Amino acid sequence: MTSDFLARSRQFQDALTEALTDGAKTDADAGVLASLAQLLTRTRTVSGDHPHVIEALEALDSIGASSDVGTALSEAAALFESPQLFREALYFARCLDRDAASALDLINARGYVARALVPVAAYPDLASTQVSWLDTATFARLWQESPGLTSMLESADLWRRAYIPAYQSAHTAYNDAVAAITQDIDAQQTQVELLENLNHLRKLGPPLMELELVKFHELEQSFACPANAEHLVEALQSDPICAECGFRLGNISPTGDAQRVIHAIERGLGMQQLRLSQRVVPRLTANPSRRAGDNFDRFIQAVQGDDTAELARVLDEGFLGFLDDLLDAPEPRINLVERLSREHPELTTDNLDAAVESFRRIAADEVARNGGRVRIGVEEEPA
Repeated sequence: MTSDFLARSRQFQDALTEALTDGAKTDADAGVLASLAQLLTRTRTVSGDHPHVIEALEALDSIGASSDVGTALSEAAALFESPQLFREALYFARCLDRDAASALDLINARGYVARALVPVAAYPDLASTQVSWLDTATFARLWQESPGLTSMLESADLWRRAYIPAYQSAHTAYNDAVAAITQDIDAQQTQVELLENLNHLRKLGPPLMELELVKFHELEQSFACPANAEHLVEALQSDPICAECGFRLGNISPTGDAQRVIHAIERGLGMQQLRLSQRVVPRLTANPSRRAGDNFDRFIQAVQGDDTAELARVLDEGFLGFLDDLLDAPEPRINLVERLSREHPELTTDNLDAAVESFRRIAADEVARNGGRVRIGVEEEPA
């Protein structure tokens, strides 16, 4: 660990020496820091308000204000991810001092290319060219070969001209997908409201697809980018990212998420409708006196006909409260013995087989009539 720290510290010291003294070795530590301070004083008058320029010079200011080289190197290691980036910042300051226009041209070009995210798997040529240009179009090279700026800027412009149509095509495809998702989400509003309403009926059963409903409402916030193609191409000349939506190459539309959520909501709604057919409809058909006006027949028809739109309208009109009260009441019991006694008032060894068959038929009939489930027993007398 100690050897790694010393090696890294030496790399930062080499970067400082190389960039400020053109590689000349010196023990005059204070002189190096004084040179840095003087350099930053001069560059401050020509730096302008470019954010990358301000960021780089502020970091160097903090280093230049150190009391000794050791402290300065510790500060550099904290502010820069690598000695190479520290070296580049120092060379940038020197280039800015020598020829501000050239330095600003290069930092603008580097800022554009570096800001563009290019996935290697999808765009191998564009990505490899991007990395190669950033590795070679450096301020260290500009300091040593100032006439090479023209070539570096021309290469950056060629890369931009390849990047823009790739970005525009991906941006269009992504936002077309988002627009389609928006339509699908809008088409599911009735089903979602119905499922959420049924989930409020806790006596009907545990709520279903709660996580998917949360995701659905997140997807409701997805909107296609309003930027038109002409304005986008114009804006991409100076910024590699759409300012309207922030799309980056490689972004994946939430089409898969939307499909999974919609299918889950459909399954949840189907399960709730099954609960209604098994736990609510049989109570209503067995006891018509509990009807709630015209909604009674509409509700039964909607459940039995799998008509979610009509079911949603019924529930929106206040039927939920009625169902809540209905589910709060004790579940009715079916007296199968009483029905059997009508056909077989008494059991003997002679009619036992026939009675058993009658009981099976009666039970199967009740189960079918009550949605696949019945509670058997004798109704309790009211207190």
